[in-house]
Amino acid sequence: MSNSNKKRYLDLRKFAANLRQLTETLPTESEKASLRSEFQEVISFMTQAQQALDALPSIEHTEAVRRAASAFEALEAKVKANPLFATALGVKLPRAPRPKPAGRTPAESASAEELLRHLRSLPIDDMSKQLGNEDLTSSNELMAVASLLGIKTTRKQSRDALVQQIVTKISNFRGYEELQGRSTS
Repeated sequence: MSNSNKKRYLDLRKFAANLRQLTETLPTESEKASLRSEFQEVISFMTQAQQALDALPSIEHTEAVRRAASAFEALEAKVKANPLFATALGVKLPRAPRPKPAGRTPAESASAEELLRHLRSLPIDDMSKQLGNEDLTSSNELMAVASLLGIKTTRKQSRDALVQQIVTKISNFRGYEELQGRSTS
């Protein structure tokens, strides 16, 4: 045999070996079915993504929505400018917070502390008489003493009720001191 025939034979042998190796690595029918299923999942996902993109509105399709948003903004400006219009639409506008009452001056605080010291030295009946008499104790002084004692007051609270709270607070304080043996009388 000539050298070239031998080479062809060897090439054919190598080709056959490679062909056998290729056929052994081909997928089985179940592997092909599994791959087909995976491809179908990818295709399904891409189809859904395409449909979602198609459903997404474009800027050209939203002109009416932009006009409506502008109309709402204009309506809000009208409502803020006209409380009567806001009431007609049932919109409650925020109210400005009420100003907090001004605190007491140092002189008023000192006067209230002095009055409290004086009240603590009086018998309960005398304390009630002094606080109940508007000529002896003004409403502002009464409120200042209540504040010093930690009593919450309201505008609707009667003078008599406030006097009663102050007297009760001072007499309770005296009772606690007597129980603890700190009484000065």
